Amino acid sequence: MKSVYKKRVSYHETDCMGVVHHSVYLKYLEDARVEYLYATGLNKSHAPNFDYTLAVVKVEVTYLKPLKLLEEFEVKLRVLSEGRTSFKFEYEIYKDTVLCAVGFTIHVGLNSELKVVKPPKDFMQLRGDQNG
Repeated sequence: MKSVYKKRVSYHETDCMGVVHHSVYLKYLEDARVEYLYATGLNKSHAPNFDYTLAVVKVEVTYLKPLKLLEEFEVKLRVLSEGRTSFKFEYEIYKDTVLCAVGFTIHVGLNSELKVVKPPKDFMQLRGDQNG
């Protein structure tokens, strides 16, 4: 499934040059992913008392063009099936039609005891053909 998250760069996200600090991109990826989970009704994975949650085990971001203070941008997210207990989220960050960054996060599913487990049935909608 594909999703689009839109935002404007805030002052506190920039460095002394008015450019988004590299660490902030991880927050943009997380914001896009959490919004996606809310939109699909899977937001319970981000609740304090969870039965199942997705834990980040790997993240990678490639920076192509800088984002600057007050610029509007969007994060395009795509979910791919990774393994029996994991998911891969791919991200593209655009300002207008300019690709500014690409990245991915890999997550494993954990139960409330922080043990790696297969996803519950309602999370299976994240799996499947996501290329369309």
